[in-house]
Formats: sequence, C-alpha cells, structure tokens
Amino acid sequence: MGCDILVALGQATVDGRTLFGLNSHHHARQPQVLCRVLGREFAAGEVIRTPTLEVPQARQTLTVLASRFQGRWGYEHGVNEHQVAIGYSNWHSLLATIQPTLLANDLVRLTLERCRTARQGLELIGDLLIRHGHSVSVPHGGDAIFLLADPTEAFVLEAAGAAWACQEIQVVRAVSDVSVIRQDWDRINRGLADEVIQNGWWQCDGSKLDFSGTLSVDPTGRASALRRWGRATLLLEQQNGHLDEECFRRILADHYEGARYEFDPITGNGLATPVCRHPTPTIPLGTVSSFITTLNPEASAQLAWCAFGPPCLCVHFPVFLNGELPTVLTTLNTEGTPTSLWWRTCRLLETLNHHPSRWKTVRESMGQLQTQLDQEADEFMVQAAELKQREASAELSRQAHLLMQSHVERYEAILDSLAVSPAPAGVALQ
Repeated sequence: MGCDILVALGQATVDGRTLFGLNSHHHARQPQVLCRVLGREFAAGEVIRTPTLEVPQARQTLTVLASRFQGRWGYEHGVNEHQVAIGYSNWHSLLATIQPTLLANDLVRLTLERCRTARQGLELIGDLLIRHGHSVSVPHGGDAIFLLADPTEAFVLEAAGAAWACQEIQVVRAVSDVSVIRQDWDRINRGLADEVIQNGWWQCDGSKLDFSGTLSVDPTGRASALRRWGRATLLLEQQNGHLDEECFRRILADHYEGARYEFDPITGNGLATPVCRHPTPTIPLGTVSSFITTLNPEASAQLAWCAFGPPCLCVHFPVFLNGELPTVLTTLNTEGTPTSLWWRTCRLLETLNHHPSRWKTVRESMGQLQTQLDQEADEFMVQAAELKQREASAELSRQAHLLMQSHVERYEAILDSLAVSPAPAGVALQ
C-alpha cells in the first residue's frame, strides 16, 4: 500500500502552471474506479456518515473527480472544480492508532468536497485530525502523509494519529511512504512538543522538535520508500524549470534507469522497489493507478490524465471534469467475468507476466495510442475554450463525454488486438 506523489509549482514548469501527479500502489487485484461527483447544497444541521464517524455536512459541496476503491466511501486521490488536488501516502509513527477514527481517504474526500484552496484544505485536515484523529485503515492502522496543491500553493502534511507537522512547498516536492520532515517544519499542532517531551522521546532543552526523528517507527520506510523519495526528488530537480506533463509521466514510469538499482520490469529483477511498480506472481503489489493534472485557473476545461496500472505500460486517458465519465471507467462488472477497463488492464499485465515476449508489442501499441490521445486532448481544449466563451456548457459536457468514450473504445480495440488471455486457471477475478 502507498503512493509516490509529485508536485511542481509554476516556477518549475515550462508554462508556469502547477503540476500534480502520483502513482497509487496496492494489491494488483484491488480495483480502483474513477468517480465524478457533482457539487450540491445541503440543509443546515445535516451530518455526513463516514465509515467510522459522523461529521457535520457542508452547506455546499464541490464537484470532484477522484479515484477510490470499489465499495469505499473515501477517495484515494483527486481534483475538484476549484483545482485543488490531493493524494496521500502511508507511514508508521509511534502515535498511530487502530481505534475508530477518520480514515485517510475520508480526509481526502472531505477536502476535495469542501475546499477551494490548498491552504484551506491544510487547515481543514489539521482541524479534523485534532478533533478526531486518523488512521490509514481499520483494523491495521498506520498514518498518512498528505500532499495538497492548487494553482499557486502546495503543502505537505505528515500526520501521526491526531498530531501533525506541515511544510509549505516552495518549488518542487516528492512524497513517498516515509516521513522526511525533521526540524524543517513550518508548523506543528499545538501541544505536540509537550506530549513527546512527557513521553521521554525528546529532550526539554528548548531545541526545535525533530518530527520524523522523534515519531517515526521505520526511518527508511517500507519497500525502499526513502530511496524512491530520493530518486523522485532528484528527477524533479534535474528537470526544474522544464517540467511538463510528459516529464511527470517519465518520472512516474521510472525504474531507476541508468542507476545501480535499475529494475527490470520484464523479469522483476532489481535491487530496490521503483517508482513504477509491477506486480509479479510472488509479489502481487504494484502500481494500480497513475494520475496527473495541470492546475490552471484559466483552463476552459478541467483535465486529468488517468492510467490503470504501471504507467510505463499503460495509457494515461484524458479525463474531463466537465463531462460524464464512460461507464467502464466508473464501475466494475461483478456478475461473472469482469469486463471493466480496470480489470481488462489487470488481465493484460498478468498476461505479460506469463508471456514477456509481448512486452515490446504492448508498449509500442500503447505509445502510439498515447500520442493520438495527447493530440486530440489539445485540440479539444481549443474547442472547449470556444464553447466556454459562448457559455455553451451543455454542449461542452456532451463533447467531453463523447471524446472520452471514443478514447475508451480505441483502448478496448487495442486490448482485443493483443488477444489478452483469460487469467490463469484457479485465479479468481474478484
């Protein structure tokens, strides 16, 4: 479980627009689906029931594009109509809890539905943590690291139970499944320093609290987390000032190319877990989704790029917040053989584990389709600007849906042409 997350503010990108991206790593057969939830008004005094708690409902929620696990209330990551993007990774602190609290994905959903800026999201999460605490999952517990961004600001907040520390991001930042905020925090929650001193975890000498050094159970994180964080940070810094969506795709598809820890995704051989993770028959953990969005307040349509598996092999679909999503992106077929796009991609990856000779063909086919999708997305953004200027919102929504449906159908045709075999006998697609 976990994520590798990237952000680059305007001064680091080629066009001055903020970029946000992530890879979500989980069990290869734990499906994620996209959802588009329209904002709406609520009556005063209404409450919202999360899986563990009840909290007051907002009077007005925002339209959200997000990814979540099937059957879960909260979101793993996403972006809203005011171009606030957020995702989270996992770590373990001495203050972690398994008691009923808000879950990390609940906090992501509440932030996307309520917050118009990243700073407002930071304040909301900090307040909810103090009131209710949090954990990554029940009953296993664990803590979360949140990365929030909007067109002008970005923040990282490392949470430990009900406690937290945060930093404001200046140019670029990577987040992995490891705490790295030491004494360089900008803010911590009130009372945290007293608590750790009373527990004997920090000296009472007036020095600034070392957040990670004091509270981290595993200073290097799991699955080479510290090395992944360092690699992503290096790649961001190397491209500082030249970052664009294509750069983010390459970073998220990285296997330590050219480094001593280079990972071979075909054989599964390597000395460290890369940013782009591939499930194998013996280690069924991998990148189950990838997400990139440009945060631009002047955009005629809100666009995110979503992939359903390791980004080195999968297509990033242009997904528009303005249009209804194709059904195969939002649902899973649970009646017999799964046919959703997520499951069909999962089966393709399993086929490659058994037939590595197909790797080159798959990569070439996906690369050609990606080039077409990129070009058509650029053309649509020009058309969307014209429709927005004419205030033709209904037509904009219709055209966005038709384009997304066309892309899905072409992807399905490629899957058919690759003759994706059924899952190996005895393996249930559930």
